[in-house]
Amino acid sequence: MSDFEIPSTPGFIGRREELKRLTSQDGLHVILGLPGIGKTTLAAGFAALALRERPVMWHTIREVDSFGYILNRIAVFLARRGFSDALDYVKSGGDEDRIKIELVGKGLDRIRAVAILDDYHKNRDERLDMLLDHLWKNCDRVKTVILSRSRPTFYSLGHRTNEIWLRGFSLEETREFLSIKGVEAGGTGVEKLWSKLSGHPLSLTVFCSLATDKSAGSSIDMMTNEAITDYLAREVYSGLGSEERILLTSLSVFRAPVTPRVLSEIFRVKNTRYLLDNLELKMLVTRQQDKFTIHEILRDAFYRFLDDPKRVHLGVARYYIGLRTVEDTLEAIFHFVKAGDMKAVTELLRGEIEHETHRFVERGYAMPLLSTLEPLGDNLPSEDRFYLLCLRGKARSTTGEWASARKEILEALQIAEMMREKSLVAHATKCLAEHYYWRGNLDETESLLLKCAEIYEQLGIRDCLQTVYSQLGRLSFSMGRHDRAKRFAGIAQDMKSEASASH
Repeated sequence: MSDFEIPSTPGFIGRREELKRLTSQDGLHVILGLPGIGKTTLAAGFAALALRERPVMWHTIREVDSFGYILNRIAVFLARRGFSDALDYVKSGGDEDRIKIELVGKGLDRIRAVAILDDYHKNRDERLDMLLDHLWKNCDRVKTVILSRSRPTFYSLGHRTNEIWLRGFSLEETREFLSIKGVEAGGTGVEKLWSKLSGHPLSLTVFCSLATDKSAGSSIDMMTNEAITDYLAREVYSGLGSEERILLTSLSVFRAPVTPRVLSEIFRVKNTRYLLDNLELKMLVTRQQDKFTIHEILRDAFYRFLDDPKRVHLGVARYYIGLRTVEDTLEAIFHFVKAGDMKAVTELLRGEIEHETHRFVERGYAMPLLSTLEPLGDNLPSEDRFYLLCLRGKARSTTGEWASARKEILEALQIAEMMREKSLVAHATKCLAEHYYWRGNLDETESLLLKCAEIYEQLGIRDCLQTVYSQLGRLSFSMGRHDRAKRFAGIAQDMKSEASASH
């Protein structure tokens, strides 16, 4: 069985040749196509067939997903099926990506798993490419299926590779689709509709929804792929009840599926489950187990109807911040940025720089973090900009953007010196030390960390001082200076014990 959010596929239409290709061979399958063309529906239909014989792991990638998060999900999936090596390694603190990839690959291969990754175009972590490359080249019993709008770069066509460029429905498949939905368009009407929409499944779904709703009306002449978003906004929205409108506009704010309870709590809508079931029947929302979402094209259409987007984003941000996981905190930052709440954003960035509250960068979230922080400009107060520059500099250091990273951290250091805040000088210096560490300049890293330790000691900032001594211990060990490593690690441990005793 599978418990990884495989979408439901009511009324699966056509795609017989594509299904045959997916079921006939193992290896790597890449399904490519435009938004709404049916990539997810095809893969879900295949997954339903595959589940009869093999375990299926499905994950829909979000902008905030890191390699570590996805790998941990796969490790849990394997542990539930009797192969716990990967999860045991992660729980023991193992941090070698190569070992994680090998253990996950070994487990998936042993259970003959089908691994499906949807929305791969949202991936921001190249290490996920490394994992899939390993599965493709080294795991003969694993079937990997990738769904994406753009072609991933890690593979080449040839042995054990099947690339499917998904097109719209054929004319006959369009007739079948309309028939199942109970929509009559007449002989020439079907041909005209098929010509207009190129058999695009989502556009056909919207047409059927309108055609069965007499209050909304429908016109084949108005249905083109180019005008679909405007048409949705104008026609579909006007035909909905007030509470249905609230739910659809609410869902348009979320980038990931959410439960009815969340929508009810944030937006105070009664009978949420009943309303969502009705919207699913109208083909306007998609269910993924106990969660609901809408397609990105629909999301763009309904988002414009938000009366007060900043207030809504603020409510959603507070929901995510309450979940307390790293991924949800990143999602909260995204919504705080959208809400224009720089006070909340700065508090989160400050905690990350001063206390390493979530360790976004260290845990592999550099790329989604940069994407989230990118909209923030230069017109911020000095202290807010200081924390933004420090964290962006740290993130860029791990992605190899050396020049940009150094420039941002040095600018943060300049701000701290102008403000004459020694603690901020120490924080920026620590970020600069980590920058040099990622560049491989260990001597400069050590020099800067010692400078940080001196300032933290003067200011009596014990938690930061303990962190720096721990870093110096690990650094000395990697440089072969074992006596120094032992001394620094001992100081850090003593400080930790003192802190525990005082509490």
